[in-house]
Amino acid sequence: MIPSLETRKEHTKYLTERASAALEYVTDVNAIKGYILFVAHWITVGIPLLVLLIGDIGILFYISMFIWLCVFCMHFYFKGCICTRIERKLFDNDQWWGPWIFPFTVIMRTGTEMTSNLANNIFTCSGIGLATIVFLRMLYGMKDES
Repeated sequence: MIPSLETRKEHTKYLTERASAALEYVTDVNAIKGYILFVAHWITVGIPLLVLLIGDIGILFYISMFIWLCVFCMHFYFKGCICTRIERKLFDNDQWWGPWIFPFTVIMRTGTEMTSNLANNIFTCSGIGLATIVFLRMLYGMKDES
């Protein structure tokens, strides 16, 4: 059972405050803290994504699969990416989309308004696509072993 929206908002606020406080050891400037978190965000999701798409099927592949499963669960729990929410707060920018900023900018240049609903739909469809690729890689990886 998922906790109430208010409880999840409290968790988001708590994590935002903790992340900001943890980054205080590096700098007091929120924009720099946001950039540091942004780079860490890209590394923690980018490397596992590459492993899932092109890496060998082994322990690193399964660790990456676990990381992405956690990403999806947290996305649904926090009703969006918690890292992006923290980055938004640090950048003081409600239009920030995190790592999705680049594809979303391309979509917005076509004249399409990027709403939270559209962003969530794109994320969900991307997740389905990624899950399909991972499943097929595992299926055909098992076929090659036999």
